[in-house]
Amino acid sequence: MSTFRTPDLTPDAQHAPILEAIKAVDDGADVNIDADARLITITSAAGDAAMLRALSEAGYPASLAS
Repeated sequence: MSTFRTPDLTPDAQHAPILEAIKAVDDGADVNIDADARLITITSAAGDAAMLRALSEAGYPASLAS
């Protein structure tokens, strides 16, 4: 499980593009989006680098939350 900080994620952001990008990398990924905290938590067999790339391509550049 990895948590990503996404500064461009706002409470009114559409979640569909984010979910589509993540599911394109790993269709079995479990995704929790907390727009208020600007965090996306992903449980996936794919690596963090692949998820960071997918989030960026969806328009939500991210970094690993510490």
